[in-house]
Amino acid sequence: MENLFKNNDHGDLNLSIIPPISKNWERQRNPLAPTAEEIEYDTVLNYREFANIFDNLYENKIIYHYRFTAICMIDKFTITPERFLVKVHPHLIVRNKAYGVRTGRWRIPDKWSFGSVWWVVNEFNGKYGGYGYLFWTNPDLVRRVETLVLNKENEKAFSQLMD
Repeated sequence: MENLFKNNDHGDLNLSIIPPISKNWERQRNPLAPTAEEIEYDTVLNYREFANIFDNLYENKIIYHYRFTAICMIDKFTITPERFLVKVHPHLIVRNKAYGVRTGRWRIPDKWSFGSVWWVVNEFNGKYGGYGYLFWTNPDLVRRVETLVLNKENEKAFSQLMD
């Protein structure tokens, strides 16, 4: 049988901040929620598909988008068969007109962590997402967007991500 365990622990990140999924946790509130068996299947499937997404990065950088968009340096990441957790700090902010007003309302953090249990992670058009945020790991895209931001072509850089 294939060994499904892969541990890319590059530090002492505390995975306990992402709560474990208990059996039928959501089913009690929402009858359309996935069953424990569906969650387990999706966890294994997504782990097999996504566990290597941090293996081929451009200069250890990813692009992160939630309330703002930033090219981030990865400080630490942990991947287990159940979940992943990434600790990052901003390298460059991708500023654009649409989000320029919104980012003025709150401070962009000096560092932060994001992660997810695997069954929540989705991939669409090269974007990975979970719990509302998006991130990109494609090294060619990260390099291209970084070059555009450094050349003060933020709108073009943002459209590379969202188109």
